[in-house]
Amino acid sequence: MEIRKAQVEDSKLVSKIYYKSAIYSYKDYLPKEYLDSLKENQWEPLVRMGLKSGKLNCLIAYEDEEPAGATCYQKSTQKGYEEDLELGSIYIRPKYFRMGIGHKFLEEIKAYGMKNNFSRISLWVLKENTPGRNFYEKEGFVKGEEKTFKAAKKETSKVRYILDLEKIK
Repeated sequence: MEIRKAQVEDSKLVSKIYYKSAIYSYKDYLPKEYLDSLKENQWEPLVRMGLKSGKLNCLIAYEDEEPAGATCYQKSTQKGYEEDLELGSIYIRPKYFRMGIGHKFLEEIKAYGMKNNFSRISLWVLKENTPGRNFYEKEGFVKGEEKTFKAAKKETSKVRYILDLEKIK
């Protein structure tokens, strides 16, 4: 397995990985109406703009030269978390689940966070996403606040997870 830093020209690929993984991963947690509204190129403009500006970092995992997963992270823009390194998501294509890609992504992100003097990494996880929550807890993240939001008119909840980088230095 190889992890590569995404370049601006990889924006379409990152969006495609996000789309395919989101459709599969969230089918039990988000309304079908919401998932049906997602598009393969939906994340491409945001990823392209973020990578181009240098504000967003993305990694792509390859297994035998085939894209297996992607992750993006940046300095948080969320109120109250401005000093955190915000992990937007880790998306793995289903056939590459349980191969350690998520762990390898987190190792890279932790190293980036420490090198760039972030004291914490934070992210949101759907409350119902028990496998995702278990993964982050196993990786040392601690459950924080909970918020509700609407996805296709269905109220759902998300939980903030925080990793204190000071404790792992």
